[in-house]
Amino acid sequence: MTDATGKPKDPEAIRKAVLADPNTAEIAKALGVPLEEYVAGVVVYAMNPEAKPEYLGVTDQVMKERFGLTPMTEQEIIAKFDREVAIATIATKTDFTAHEKELVDLSADQPAPDAPEDAKLKEELRKKLLGEKSDK
Repeated sequence: MTDATGKPKDPEAIRKAVLADPNTAEIAKALGVPLEEYVAGVVVYAMNPEAKPEYLGVTDQVMKERFGLTPMTEQEIIAKFDREVAIATIATKTDFTAHEKELVDLSADQPAPDAPEDAKLKEELRKKLLGEKSDK
């Protein structure tokens, strides 16, 4: 194995560097893993960056006792999923909003309301249609 500079990776050098980090012991303690076991895992992944971590399934009780996490209910998971989808798709929304009023049925046989008749306007329109000049 070689590092980014092309030099061979030394597992012992990686181990010493990880142990020298003051956060290493705290991380191992928070994970509930013995320090040496945690360091060995870090060395494995440092030596094999293409390696995939193993999936570890735990019960709700272990999550709560070991990690202080409260498991989500089915309703909480669905609500969180819906919120995340809304946030992820907000860029695809437009300013157009659907109608909020009840639609009017135009197919019904309803007579148009009678408008008051304007005799003068009616005469002017008749003259324009027939090509006669109005009296102005």
